[in-house]
Amino acid sequence: MNSEASVTELHPQVDENEASRRRRAIFKALQPYMTQTQLLEALWMWEWDFAEGAAFELANYLRTICLTAELKAQQSEIRRSLIRQMSLPLSALGPDPWPLMRNYAQSMKMEEQQISVPASTPVEKSEPRLEAAPGTEVLVFVITHVLDAMLQKNPVYCAKVRNWVAGHLVSIVPVAHANEFSEWLVSQTLPPTAALAPGVMSRIVNLLYICGCEYFGPVQVDKMLHLAISAAEALPVATRFNPRDLL
Repeated sequence: MNSEASVTELHPQVDENEASRRRRAIFKALQPYMTQTQLLEALWMWEWDFAEGAAFELANYLRTICLTAELKAQQSEIRRSLIRQMSLPLSALGPDPWPLMRNYAQSMKMEEQQISVPASTPVEKSEPRLEAAPGTEVLVFVITHVLDAMLQKNPVYCAKVRNWVAGHLVSIVPVAHANEFSEWLVSQTLPPTAALAPGVMSRIVNLLYICGCEYFGPVQVDKMLHLAISAAEALPVATRFNPRDLL
């Protein structure tokens, strides 16, 4: 078997762009927290045990890779970093770390079969996760940016805002998608992908603003939202959905 082949070439049932996007997102998210060896081992753990799952099992993956006391202490921060990077399109991430992973595996004299094929490949495969709708991608980025700013100021108040907004989504988001968005806000799971009408997305942002003002004041929340929108305008997807349409 050719050890130069990529995982997606060896497993054609895995969408190539999505597999590459996730590897790049994980690499970028974990890089500030791990040594090169820890990072490459974490990436291989993803390939072996998580890459072909139906969804990104964030909690289980973090428990698997955060083994040292230092990493455990930073687990919440690492989780936020993963969520942020996982919400970005492939074009907004760095190069695919697969060549680094392959070289590391070869240097550690791993079995060629182990390098090429994840050890725990499921028998049944699920459909690849759909790419997020442009408006949803921008919405997720803006909300995450604002919540991160709130978290830095007061984690308790941030949690209250997150839970309040999640609890009120059912009144404005179509039933078919309300759970997806609520679970993302409360559990910080994989970001939602479902398309929403621009008016619905604006109302979600308005919920965030209203509740945020109760805890952080309008001046602070205005600043947080402005910075989030400005940052979103630099995203490649902003050419397909104007972040200011959320306001």
